[in-house]
Amino acid sequence: MKAIALKITILVVSVMATLSVNAQDFNVKPGDELTYHVKTDTKEYDFTVTLKTWKPDLSFDWVMTGSVSKKGAVTFTNADASDAMALSNFFTAGAVTLKGQTSVWASNKVYKLLKSNVAAKVVFDDEATADELLNKGNANTVVTVNGSVTTLTYLRAASDTKQLWILDNAKNPLILRMYMPTWRIELVSVKQQ
Repeated sequence: MKAIALKITILVVSVMATLSVNAQDFNVKPGDELTYHVKTDTKEYDFTVTLKTWKPDLSFDWVMTGSVSKKGAVTFTNADASDAMALSNFFTAGAVTLKGQTSVWASNKVYKLLKSNVAAKVVFDDEATADELLNKGNANTVVTVNGSVTTLTYLRAASDTKQLWILDNAKNPLILRMYMPTWRIELVSVKQQ
């Protein structure tokens, strides 16, 4: 009887420790810190983004840890956040303003195309040709938000060589994971203000 009570207690604690948040309700605001873990063929490090502004432009500060040890800032316009069909993933130290690209977030246009099951032709990092991303369905992943394990729903988009896991939220199409031929990045924690 004690063993059954212990198992029930463990189950209740496990369920309470994992929160499920509707992706439509999950938003970030200025001051929030998002930490991604990056794995390349030769190294691992964290990439931390601190959102500065949503409007008039989207901007964030970033820091890369470990042997990469770089920091900087990125800005892109709300027009690009709405309509850009290109993603920038590589930064040099210092401040940069993207033109016709987004980063960390997919544009609303990419999200809407994928939600409508229409291929989204996205250019990654100034490559010569666009990758055709197709909606591969929804699934859930876990992220630590303010110290609690949280389940978020994502939309998986994939081409022959690349994958994006985008938060299933039209107002916040945050990239949760990205798998590229030589590296991967995954959101592991969010600290909200």
